[in-house]
Amino acid sequence: MIFIKRTEAPVSTNESEAPFYFSTINPYYPDYQMPNCTCYAFGRILELASLNNINIREYNVAYGNGGRWGDSGYIGNTYEKGDSPKVGAIAVWEELGEAGHVAIVEEVHDDGSYQCSNSGYYRPIDTTDWHYFFMTDVTKDNVIYRNGNEWSNYRFKYFLYPPYIDIPTPTPKKKKKKFPWVLYANKFRNRY
Repeated sequence: MIFIKRTEAPVSTNESEAPFYFSTINPYYPDYQMPNCTCYAFGRILELASLNNINIREYNVAYGNGGRWGDSGYIGNTYEKGDSPKVGAIAVWEELGEAGHVAIVEEVHDDGSYQCSNSGYYRPIDTTDWHYFFMTDVTKDNVIYRNGNEWSNYRFKYFLYPPYIDIPTPTPKKKKKKFPWVLYANKFRNRY
């Protein structure tokens, strides 16, 4: 899988990333635009799918709250589910009676902890507010920390693995060394 870690907010004026987050190919835009975990996570999925030449469109599904992702009839319901973090996976948390949360795994550590990129619902829209984009550190037991402090009462549900997760990372082809014909010809010419 081709993967570029995101540690900064997407920018609407950046032509390479704007379509994923700030256009109607993202079903959460404009009604539930960032800051909002669902709009951000869906945009990040589109961005990663594009890097890997996969067309992801979720048809005939409900575009509900993050805590419903992966449930029957909701976004990600056809994705493989698991309990192991993988780079590019969608981490899904739920909170009884609340909207829940989704985030994208950006890095997995040797001890099983991982780092996620996030956005969180907040109005009025303010691109300078911390809700717009933030990073979280998550323990192997799926406890979320933001800036070193435990964040939220969410209960971990599962990871969703979009189709780009299973794509092997392309390996650069080794260039064959060319036979130095010019040097060989000169050496041969100098002999005779």
